[in-house]
Amino acid sequence: LSDLSKSDLLVLESGMMYFLPDKDASGRCVYVINPRIYFHLRRQGLVSVDNVLRAWWYAWMTMLCKNDELQKRGMVIVMNAMGITMQSELHESFDGNHKLFPSLPKSSIPKKTAAVHYCYDNQSLQPWIASRKMYLYRVGTSYRTRAHYIPNNHSECLFKLQTYGIPVNEKNFPSDRKSTRL
Repeated sequence: LSDLSKSDLLVLESGMMYFLPDKDASGRCVYVINPRIYFHLRRQGLVSVDNVLRAWWYAWMTMLCKNDELQKRGMVIVMNAMGITMQSELHESFDGNHKLFPSLPKSSIPKKTAAVHYCYDNQSLQPWIASRKMYLYRVGTSYRTRAHYIPNNHSECLFKLQTYGIPVNEKNFPSDRKSTRL
């Protein structure tokens, strides 16, 4: 942690991205991404894409070193886009990350992604999510992608994820759109 800046630590502590403490029904780790927290911190000028990438790298390498099951069984990613109001924000934010990722050797990270779940409550995000699913298919990933449109109903979001064996609850997947991880 001593190599990380205050902004990098803010990303780690904000709940922008984190592993759930419990595994899913198949014994896989669950990684949650909350882009709305990034937008909030970016608007205040507190973080940049570089801070997010350093925090992401630290979280991944720490988890991979400490958890052999992550390398063996793989993981599930949950993109919590509930409360995102502008498609342009989401597109701009993650396109910036994709420009930086080619410099990272993807084959050197021993991770296996089993599924990606997109949870959203704004129907205007549907074309963006469809394009991401097509991108994953085009690059030849074997991810199972699921999109869950849930209009302003956090309980329904929790229920849908739980039907896939993902151990979410109000504590580790809060409904308050401005809150950080508990």
